This record gives sequence, C-alpha cells and structure tokens, in this order.
Amino acid sequence: LRFDGGVVQRGDAGGVLVDQHMRVVGHEQHVFAGGDAADYGGGVEPKLTYVAGAHAKVIAANVLAAVASGGKKTTKARHAKPVGSVAFVTMGAKEGACVLPNGVVLGRRLVVAAKAGDFFMDKTTRTLTK
Repeated sequence: LRFDGGVVQRGDAGGVLVDQHMRVVGHEQHVFAGGDAADYGGGVEPKLTYVAGAHAKVIAANVLAAVASGGKKTTKARHAKPVGSVAFVTMGAKEGACVLPNGVVLGRRLVVAAKAGDFFMDKTTRTLTK
C-alpha cells in the first residue's frame, strides 16, 4: 500500500499499522488511521462500531493536540487502549449468553434484559450521531 509517495506498513491482520496514538507508522506526524482500516493491538481488536468509536475519540484528541502545537510533536498525545470484544448470543426469546473480553460468560439474565430493552440501539445511535 502506498501513501503520499511512501509505503504504508501493514500489520498482521492486514490493516494499516498504527502506533499507540493511532498514528500511521512511518508517517507519525500527520497521518492517523482507525476503525477497520487500522491494525492496532496486534490485530486482535474486533472490527465493530464501538471499537471504531474508541479509535475516533483518540484520533480527534490527537489531531486537536497536533493543531494546537503547530504541527510539532506534543506530549499531550492521547494513548489508545486495545478494545476487546463482547459477544451477545441470543437463543430464542428467553435464553442467551454474553462473553466478556476476559472470557467470563454471563448467563441469560443480562441477555434477556438487553433483549427486553433496545439492545443498545439508543446508545449506538447517540454515539454515531454526535
């Protein structure tokens, strides 16, 4: 992959390799990548909306810090934290399980409560429309 006359490194998962500030490796001063395009945390992050949202917050803060510093390197750069995956598995109207990033499995109560509500749609919509 080429960018601006230079080569962009790809990570093990095939995405654009970024550092802990979501800056593209080899173009650290002015180029950022996030979401599905980025390979951060060794490629273990899931390609999901909430992960892209977490990347976007870090990138926005770091772009603002870069602008405020006049394009010079800044010590105010924000660090990204690898985001694990959460899986909700529904099984009919009254059963299901949830697997947390640390491997803990939660039973039907949480899944049934989420299904009885809006299954996080309001939160996701608010996040995406900010």
